[in-house]
Amino acid sequence: HRMYHGVDHTLFHPRQRRLAGQVPLIVSVGRLRAKKGLDVLVDACATLRARGVPFACEIVGYGEEQPRLQAQIDRLGLQAQVQLVGKLAREQVIDRYARAAVYVQPSRIAADGDRDGIPNVLLEAMAMGLPVVATRVSGIPELVEDGHNGLLADATDPDTLAARVADVLRDPPAFAHLGRAARETAIGRYD
Repeated sequence: HRMYHGVDHTLFHPRQRRLAGQVPLIVSVGRLRAKKGLDVLVDACATLRARGVPFACEIVGYGEEQPRLQAQIDRLGLQAQVQLVGKLAREQVIDRYARAAVYVQPSRIAADGDRDGIPNVLLEAMAMGLPVVATRVSGIPELVEDGHNGLLADATDPDTLAARVADVLRDPPAFAHLGRAARETAIGRYD
């Protein structure tokens, strides 16, 4: 038997989405811990920049990996594109979802075996009707069906992660169905 947690789909709702005609925003939310794979996202952002894909990336959260992630951002010269925005109130997180072009959940299995199950923030983003790119770790593929309600990548492959994100950013109308299906999944199975 599985007991899934739920998400308030009235609070996390696409009506709040407000994409502006600016540089597309990539958002990721979570504790800055090894299992979140945020260093892989930063490497993927370097690949996006090298491929000429316009983007901004905001990583929301706090934790022990913050100094290492900031050093990685600095070393790669990504300060203008990738921001560690710290811990935010729920309303501010919803604002990030509302402005995002894509949500990325780059989870992986940490060296000590720690891993995500189904991250609540991934459910929140899906309930907002956001296209999501996530990794094939633990319970995530139970939620995200590749090509149906999101895109999946391998957990330790920044190039594939970058390619999946680039697909969404380069042709938002072609991937809008992912956001619609993501919302249907979130409210249908995770209410």
